[in-house]
Amino acid sequence: MGPLGMMFTWFCVFCLAVFVILRLLARKVPIIARLSLGLHLLGTVMGMLMFLSPVLDLIHADAANWLRIALLFLSLYTGLRLLDFWLFEIVVPRQHNTPVPLVLRDIIRWIIMLAVLLLTVRTVFPQVNLNVIAVSSIVVGYILGNASQDTLGNLISGLAMNTERPFALGDWVAVGGHTGKVVDMSWRATTLRTKMEDYVIIPNAAISREAIANYSRPTGVHGCMLEVGVNYGVPPNRAQEVLLEVLGSNPEVLKTPVAEVRLVAYGDFSINYRMRFFIADFARIDQIQNAVMCQVWYHFKRAGIVIPFPIRDVNLRAVTPEAEADR
Repeated sequence: MGPLGMMFTWFCVFCLAVFVILRLLARKVPIIARLSLGLHLLGTVMGMLMFLSPVLDLIHADAANWLRIALLFLSLYTGLRLLDFWLFEIVVPRQHNTPVPLVLRDIIRWIIMLAVLLLTVRTVFPQVNLNVIAVSSIVVGYILGNASQDTLGNLISGLAMNTERPFALGDWVAVGGHTGKVVDMSWRATTLRTKMEDYVIIPNAAISREAIANYSRPTGVHGCMLEVGVNYGVPPNRAQEVLLEVLGSNPEVLKTPVAEVRLVAYGDFSINYRMRFFIADFARIDQIQNAVMCQVWYHFKRAGIVIPFPIRDVNLRAVTPEAEADR
């Protein structure tokens, strides 16, 4: 085997060793699994520089320099991803309950990488005219912009939402006819997890055109309204007293703001009352409303108050042939 074959053999052995080590580490370290592609590319470029440098010099005089730039770029990418993981998924969540949106993290990382890449190219290849690259980038950006207007619209809307912050990760919101908890905010769309444990992915451009109801801000306090009908024979003061006792006995109904019970209508067969109360956790609104309505039934039962229901009187009569003939 000649020198060239030996170089390729050692290069293949090095890449195989990197692959095996990364596969083993990915099973125990989650961040390694996320960076799998970048680390494999980093190992491949490093192996090429270590074992194939003579071959690269024969291919092109600047081939090794380009690979060194790629090695620097991949090392920077890996280091920034590790820093991003440590800072925004370990340090910040411990100090603040609100996580940093993924789109802002990506923007910061790519701006740093672009600046370092341009600085490196200018340093290693001073003869390269960056103005030409800038003009070419503008032309390419114009073409791509026209071809992907929807994607750019989602991107710009995502940046605007992260600037204005109408909601954050973990907030309960209602937008576009969907109600759910914000579990992800990316460049293109926002993902909600509904109470049915379904994921709804809404494009950012669509969200920017919709009215947004945020149930978690400025505070988590949320108002609820429930209606119940009471028999006409029960005095309003007595009915309101019992309903206020129901609200006061539920530990998940807040004492402040104060709960209220109001008579809202005289129905066909009942006097209708509306209970307004406040809770601290919108995620439990269904459970709390269910508990309140169940307590209403038991309190009414103990107080001798009847919850009326429609009654229909039906009169039956037989029609004889003689009566039909007389008619």
